[in-house]
Amino acid sequence: MEKRLYEALRKEELCLYYQPQLNAYTKTTEAMEAFIRWQHPKYGLVPPKQFLPWVDKTELIVPLSRWILERACTQNKAWQTNHLQPILVSVNLSMAQFYHPQLVDIIDEILGTTGLEPQWLELEITEAVILKDIKLTYQVLRELKSLDVRVCLDDFGIGYAAVSHLHRLPFDTIKIDVSLIKEMDDKPENTTLVSALISLGESFDMRVVAEGVETRQQLNTLGDLQCQTMQGYYFSKPLSVEETTQFLTINHAELFDNLG
Repeated sequence: MEKRLYEALRKEELCLYYQPQLNAYTKTTEAMEAFIRWQHPKYGLVPPKQFLPWVDKTELIVPLSRWILERACTQNKAWQTNHLQPILVSVNLSMAQFYHPQLVDIIDEILGTTGLEPQWLELEITEAVILKDIKLTYQVLRELKSLDVRVCLDDFGIGYAAVSHLHRLPFDTIKIDVSLIKEMDDKPENTTLVSALISLGESFDMRVVAEGVETRQQLNTLGDLQCQTMQGYYFSKPLSVEETTQFLTINHAELFDNLG
């Protein structure tokens, strides 16, 4: 698998797809989350869960991390150069990627070579990453913040342990976990929990993103809870570069008509 992935990098079989995050207040696209895909010549488009776990166990982690970050930053800079609205591009980091000693230097180098201003790059980590080593997490986050990039806590609300550290970890964004959003319709207590998480994030002046919005009812509930930013299949699936570019040229205000 490691050898085949090296070949995939060399043969340019890997690509990034992007899923929009929309702002319900401005009714515009606020960010794009990047997802890696493998365009396998035999098996077609392979999702990351089928090959990324191998990467963290090999030396491929550095070249692949560099490729993902460089491709995402290059693409975002290209959108800006073509006078599309400035947006964040968000890249997920696995535990091995986040704790790799070369991470900060790689990001600094990529920002320099691509010309992307750092405030347009956001890096996502999960609660599991934080809990592995709180002290080291804080150190890495401070180094990342010294580059002026943004950092996001993903899957927020399912483990609760990160809440106790939220006040001293320099996150810019929290993403409410998809499972909590999906169960709002059937479990009223989840709506109360989501409301509390939104208020918590806003009290720390963080951008709050509701992940996994799929229905109009979920959209309306989140609107009532004054959740500003949302992501999910209700708005769009992950898109190819060409589809994403087209998405950014279209006004999507009608998705929020009569919100609430």
